[in-house]
Amino acid sequence: MSMSPARLPALPAARWAQLGHAVRELADPMRHPSTAAWLAAAGESVRQAVGAAAVTVFGPDDAIHPAASSHPSWAVAAFDGHAAALAAAGCPARALRAGVATRREVYGPAFEALAASPYVREFLPSIGAHDAMTVAAGSAEAAVRVVLNADDPGRPFEPEDVAVARLLQPALAAGLLTDRALGAARADLAALVDAAGTHCVVFDERGHRLHLSSALDDLLATERRRDALLTTAGDLARRGVSQPPFEGSRGPYTLAASSARLGGRLA
Repeated sequence: MSMSPARLPALPAARWAQLGHAVRELADPMRHPSTAAWLAAAGESVRQAVGAAAVTVFGPDDAIHPAASSHPSWAVAAFDGHAAALAAAGCPARALRAGVATRREVYGPAFEALAASPYVREFLPSIGAHDAMTVAAGSAEAAVRVVLNADDPGRPFEPEDVAVARLLQPALAAGLLTDRALGAARADLAALVDAAGTHCVVFDERGHRLHLSSALDDLLATERRRDALLTTAGDLARRGVSQPPFEGSRGPYTLAASSARLGGRLA
């Protein structure tokens, strides 16, 4: 259900300013150099507009694992221990369909079972997540979820907070479409550059391979460590750093990465 500004409670001018800033951040990934930077900024802008204590962003290709979080690193790592149970309960799919949903709505039929699980009884209290609301957009292939947490057990999310989140959800959907188009454009550009036979593999900043040139593909066809080489390359692209040559079965490969592009060749 959507809600127009006319049906919102009266908001102070500062809240409307935060709302406008969040819409711009959500709808325009081009304001940032990478998907990861966009997700982090977008999530923080939603957190400020809604008035949440903390935010965790999932997506687009990380359906379960956090892509950005204002929680400490140990909390993000600890979440992985509960990801399988949440996936089995279908929580990401329900959050996506709902657009904006409370924790109970996201858990759906599994609410009672999950409410008794270590995730709810132990993990969530340990990070102060006493109430949660999810803003989601996308499809089964590519989804972004912004999960907001309230750390005050006496102050759950109010209807006004849900209304603000519903205003922001269309901007998140628009930004996701743009971000996916940018990924396709990067792959097309790499294919054009590789028409000259350049040995090139292109990853996005999440370490997902967008393109592998035919020349490099041929070179790697008999490389017994091909999978390990490409995994290393993906990790490199995600971190945006360089590394010494990778020792393949046919010789060393020189790897050099930026946030979105990695070149590989026999040294």
